[in-house]
Amino acid sequence: MGQRDSGKRRSRKGDEAGMGRDVIEVELDRIHPNLRLIYHSELIEARCRLFHAHGQVEPIQVWFDGECLRIVDGEVQWRVCKKLGINRVKAIIVEVSESRPVRSIP
Repeated sequence: MGQRDSGKRRSRKGDEAGMGRDVIEVELDRIHPNLRLIYHSELIEARCRLFHAHGQVEPIQVWFDGECLRIVDGEVQWRVCKKLGINRVKAIIVEVSESRPVRSIP
C-alpha cells in the first residue's frame, strides 16, 4: 500500500486468534463491507452483548483490492463495531489471487 499512512498498526502475536499471522489494527472507516446486505437485528444485538463482555475475540480478515480493504470474513464484527462506535479493529490482511479467490479463503 505504499509509503503513505495507512491507518494501521502492526503487531505479531502468535498466540492470538490470527494463528501466527500479522494482526494489525485498522481504522474502521478504511474497511469496506462485502456485498451481503441483510443481517437480522437480533444477531447484531447478540454480538454487541458479546463484544461488550469479551471485546474483539478474533481479528477480521480483509484483502486489499487495489483501492481499499475489503472484508473476507468478519462482516458481522465490522457491523457490530460500527454500531458501538468502535474506531479501530484487529484485522489480518490475506492474499487474494486468481488461484486463491476470496471465496476459497478459510
